[in-house]
Amino acid sequence: MTIETTGGTFKKIRARSVPLCAFESADPAHTINQCLRGLNGKGDTIPLCEWDIIKGLTGLNEAGRALVLAIIPQGVEPRMATGNPAECLTLLGGAEDKLLERAIVFWHQAHRQIGNEAVSQGFWNVRDKFKAIKATLVLLAPALILPPELKQDIMVVSEPLPDEAELAKIVADILRDAELTAKVPESDRPMIVDILRGLSAFAAEQVLYLSLTPAGVDKSGLWERKVKTIEQTAGLSVYRGKEKFEDVGGLDNAKKILSKTLNGKTRCTAICLLDELDKAMAASQSDTSGTTQDQNKVLLSYIQDNDVLGMLWLGPPGTGKTMLCKAAANEHGIPLIMLDLGAMKGSLVGESEQRMREAIKVVESVTDNRALFVGSCNRTENLPPELRRRFNYCNIFFDLPEQAERETIWRAWLKKYPLTPEQMDKIDDTGYTGSEIHNACYKAWAMDCKLSEAAATIVPISISAKSIVEAMRRDAAGKYISANRPGLFSPIATPQSGGGRKIALT
Repeated sequence: MTIETTGGTFKKIRARSVPLCAFESADPAHTINQCLRGLNGKGDTIPLCEWDIIKGLTGLNEAGRALVLAIIPQGVEPRMATGNPAECLTLLGGAEDKLLERAIVFWHQAHRQIGNEAVSQGFWNVRDKFKAIKATLVLLAPALILPPELKQDIMVVSEPLPDEAELAKIVADILRDAELTAKVPESDRPMIVDILRGLSAFAAEQVLYLSLTPAGVDKSGLWERKVKTIEQTAGLSVYRGKEKFEDVGGLDNAKKILSKTLNGKTRCTAICLLDELDKAMAASQSDTSGTTQDQNKVLLSYIQDNDVLGMLWLGPPGTGKTMLCKAAANEHGIPLIMLDLGAMKGSLVGESEQRMREAIKVVESVTDNRALFVGSCNRTENLPPELRRRFNYCNIFFDLPEQAERETIWRAWLKKYPLTPEQMDKIDDTGYTGSEIHNACYKAWAMDCKLSEAAATIVPISISAKSIVEAMRRDAAGKYISANRPGLFSPIATPQSGGGRKIALT
């Protein structure tokens, strides 16, 4: 968020005499500074205070300190009198109007206090008084779930993370302070700013400071520190593997579509993978509390409202959906952000929905709102129409690989798990998925046995779940693009066992 937007929002709050407001912010100190800047220099003439659980109520200026001393009982230390949140609110509610007129009180970690019934009642008790004297109580929290009795009384502002201009200023200031401006050319600055996307102002400063070297900025170290910060958000992780397209056998049409999308005019800056999305949708149908439905609604609304590209990838397990996502991100030099909807769920009312909003805010900032969302699915019956409408950029079906594709998959995995000629005996790989080929190679390598012995421990999904796979292929026919060849998917009859063949080493 730019300085003007933060300050402008708070200026409007003050102009309309809003008594209770909340800023969802990852950096409350930064938010306070921006709110005060929105007062256009008038902050010195009104009481400014802040409350936290350690210091109690303290003044930020002379008028604020005078207010604190005036409302506490004589002879009582301010911290002792105001350290309890409910008692502090009682003192504020009982103060003379003249003392509190136009005052601003910033309330830290409100998300930890507001669930207490005495504190929530205290917030409500000061509402009308603050409205009449044009005072403002500002609740600060990384995310805030309002109790039902306060939902109509507190105006909540979800503050976006710093934008490109603000991050560029942070980079310039830190390089100047570290006397490294001359060692980091202007041409490198946009890349540094891009790496810092998705962090709060304070977090961006810290990871950049820790990545400074005598020669300039350690970009790899900067990226790793940023990733660890992103992963503090519930449900978000960043994939760190090194796979490329050459490591993924077959799926030539899906690779082509992905490359054209990522290199096209949309200039996607990240891939966001929702693995096994069909299971999350199934959970929403069986969740009688409505928690999962509300969480999914936040995700689908974001995708629709921001014209986000969304793909649905359908296919039996092990056919390369997740691996292709990983390879595509590395192939095009962009991050792969994994969204785990289950990890975002919370036990409190509204917590799951709030966590999803927080995760989306991070993704939006990290990607500059230019992410490609991919939902991988193993079944079709749990995909509701509203999800299909949002994930409609290109829906792809990943079928069981044909023999030519299986040969490329064997070559890819045998590079990682090399076997001797003696181990390469005859094997029937009919109906194998890429994952099952990987499994066979790994087992033969790990057990130092022949491929046929490793294969004897594997039951392909084309056999163990034959009816499900065949139903999925029939359902996808004419509705999904084929991952293997250009055009719509058209099922070819699953070949019967041919008695086996010898896998070539090269």
